[in-house]
Amino acid sequence: MSSKQSDRREFLKRGAALAGGLGLAAAKPASGQLPDPEGMIVGTDDLVAYGNRSRFEDSKRIPHGGRHSPDAFGLDFHIAAPLQESVGVITPSSLHYVGATRGSYMPDIDPAKHRLMIHGLVDRELVFTMEELRRFPSVTRLHFIECAGNRSRSSHKTVQAEGKLYVWSGYMGTTVGRIWKQWPVQAERDGRAIIRIDGVRYERQLNRIQYGDELDAITAAITGKYPSRTTRAGVEAGDVWVFEAAPR
Repeated sequence: MSSKQSDRREFLKRGAALAGGLGLAAAKPASGQLPDPEGMIVGTDDLVAYGNRSRFEDSKRIPHGGRHSPDAFGLDFHIAAPLQESVGVITPSSLHYVGATRGSYMPDIDPAKHRLMIHGLVDRELVFTMEELRRFPSVTRLHFIECAGNRSRSSHKTVQAEGKLYVWSGYMGTTVGRIWKQWPVQAERDGRAIIRIDGVRYERQLNRIQYGDELDAITAAITGKYPSRTTRAGVEAGDVWVFEAAPR
């Protein structure tokens, strides 16, 4: 055997021993000892039917605004989710915030009697039972929900950019948005509109804008005037519909 082969074998032996030693060291707990065995819970019929929260988890919703909730009459006011203790972006239903400014009792909804009504500025009013809604194709999406106190005011319904007037509608990329907001769909078919500003009526033609560099200025005007997360990417993706209110 040549000296080169002998040196190579010795190198491989030492390398293997070193790797093995590192592997054992890495597997050793930082405390230098193994933890005690994990505790176990005895199963019950109720626990099998519907699980309970871990006894080590203690996150709770927080009464908001300095008002005790519930009050002496059993009414609930604003209740905030413990966002500081959240992990990830999914809020557990039991920790979701509740908004009840003037106080109310928590709803007790019977799915068999519950109805969803769609009315207002729609072609025809619709009423659905929960059973009818379940027949629609199921879609799972993540949505950000915020307080209704961020709703629009009369001064927030239009914006101006580069000398032009624009109106917009959000949530158009969602199934609920397309059902709820009929005017953008109608405006895309027939954009004739009458806009009232300071008591004066103006005839306008609503032209939808989906692409182009002008969206940068439009979305900047929207977010500058309204607490909105509207972006050019959202408009181009169809989540937000923007219309120019052009003279006609």
